[in-house]
Amino acid sequence: MIGLFFWLQNPALLIWNWRTGKLVLRCEADPADEGVVPQDHPTGFPQLPPATWDFGFLSNRTYLINSIHGKGFIHIYSFDGDAEPDVAPTLWATLAMPEIQPMRTVHHFATHSAPFLAGDITSGKPFTTDENARVYMMTITYGPQMRYHIFMKSEFLESLIPKQEQLVSGQMYVPPVYQWEKWGPANTRFIENHVHYQWLRYVQGHRVVLPPLPVNPLAWPSSLYRICVLDFNVHPKRVTDPCDPYRKRSKETTYTVHNKEHAVAAKQLFTKDVMTRLPYAISTRIGVFNYSGFMIDEERLIGMKSSASSSDGDLSSIHVFTL
Repeated sequence: MIGLFFWLQNPALLIWNWRTGKLVLRCEADPADEGVVPQDHPTGFPQLPPATWDFGFLSNRTYLINSIHGKGFIHIYSFDGDAEPDVAPTLWATLAMPEIQPMRTVHHFATHSAPFLAGDITSGKPFTTDENARVYMMTITYGPQMRYHIFMKSEFLESLIPKQEQLVSGQMYVPPVYQWEKWGPANTRFIENHVHYQWLRYVQGHRVVLPPLPVNPLAWPSSLYRICVLDFNVHPKRVTDPCDPYRKRSKETTYTVHNKEHAVAAKQLFTKDVMTRLPYAISTRIGVFNYSGFMIDEERLIGMKSSASSSDGDLSSIHVFTL
């Protein structure tokens, strides 16, 4: 399946089968929600949630929608891959973001995860990460300066879709709306981060590579930068394992497990501190890197250097690291 979400004229989501060329889903924004006179666009297609901002696949039959309506919401849907495009998808659950102060609004709410592959890359490779084991990184912005990253695992999002045997025959299913305090603290990491990503390929499996960070932000231009890779494949029951599985590292590298609850201060934005505790590990390395950004896959980390003489950000060189 291929999904295309766009804002041109009237926001819409299109999903089609790339093998057959058949359009299987078409959802459009509510014209009233977008400030368009309803009779100007009498489409008859299913509607997107109010203030839809981004879209991402969970599987080849499920997807999520990020909405900047109110305090921000994540909607979980499934669809029939053989249906006609005017058949509405099934909404299974809605996740609410943390409560925000009056007069505060969500300006941006994007999602990113590793690409889905058509083949089975785990075949014949006993230690390869399961293709379905992935983390979703979402960036939510409140106003021009308040940017946060939210990390959550795909297995949690998919668990919100009930199995067929869990549904009561003959009874209408009412999609639950989970408030942040019920789902967020245990299943996410909420981190304040003002960095910008330059290359849209910074998530692979449970790993996320951050943009290059200067070791001394006050020194400009800085010659030393820090590479940071976050790994959410951490098992809470084993973070205190007495056996040390990590080889001795140099002073330029670090490895730290974060398994305690962390608070993001409410400041003048949230109604109270945002508490999250999804475990993760962070690996860092310091060096003279000067990359414009990184890309990551199962085995490699690629540092991208842009040409200083190019206003279009053309690449001058790349460096490849192994994980």
